[in-house]
Amino acid sequence: MDTYETINRLQAQGTGVVLQLSAHDLRCVVGEIMRSEREKMSREAKEAASMPSVTRKEAAAFLRCSLKTLHTLDTTGDLRPVRIGTKVLYRQKDLETFLSSQTQDGPGSRLKLRR
Repeated sequence: MDTYETINRLQAQGTGVVLQLSAHDLRCVVGEIMRSEREKMSREAKEAASMPSVTRKEAAAFLRCSLKTLHTLDTTGDLRPVRIGTKVLYRQKDLETFLSSQTQDGPGSRLKLRR
């Protein structure tokens, strides 16, 4: 088990441990953290690239709502965007699923938001 995994395991257990690391060990731990985060970001980017997705502006246009309403849908958990760095994308399938879950009361009906 590497140092990074050991630290994570101890932290998950809630163990109050003070570590004393040499400069070399610290560099190794930081390197492992950076490598782990790069791999995570790479996986997320590949996942997002494999699914048709749209920008915030395109998603709002598709739903016929404002960017503020789209943000509300995000914060309430009605929609889950994919975040890659600072870029926010919405999966086309998620938008279609959300729209089909809304009750259609005819033209001009409003989105039903969770509160």
